[in-house]
Amino acid sequence: RAYYINLNRRPDRRTFQEKQAKQLSLNLIRINAFDGKIWDGMGWKKPSKNEARWRGAAGCYFSHCSALFAAIHYNVFPCMILEDDCVLSEIPVAEPGMVYLGGYESAKGIYGFHAIMYHTRQDAIDFRTYLKAHKNTVDSIANMYRKANLDKVKKYSKGFIATQLT
Repeated sequence: RAYYINLNRRPDRRTFQEKQAKQLSLNLIRINAFDGKIWDGMGWKKPSKNEARWRGAAGCYFSHCSALFAAIHYNVFPCMILEDDCVLSEIPVAEPGMVYLGGYESAKGIYGFHAIMYHTRQDAIDFRTYLKAHKNTVDSIANMYRKANLDKVKKYSKGFIATQLT
């Protein structure tokens, strides 16, 4: 099963994902993304600088939480969670653990949480629990989780199969 996170105000990306799914014979299920532009804070400390970036990070955070909840609730694993700007180059084969399908590597680790695969329901539950315990960007939390759980998280063994729209 594959879910993709999409904002209502981005029908162009919804169309793109539906076209991509058809070309790859992939059953993509849309998850309505949380729009950080309309967010009032919900307990997060608001930074003094770069509010637009902060709202985007918050929207991404809550959207991934929502997609993880759907995957856990329906208990269909392995599953992929994609952001609506993800371009897949192939359909991945499920590998044990939590697998990055796309992103980039820096000195701090793997960033770019726009495409991820969870092998089992427990993988998704473990990460969602960790995600909810940390108030930060999804990329940063995922990188911290990867470093703390090297046995559970890895990048795709054939190299990344997903890129982001530019």
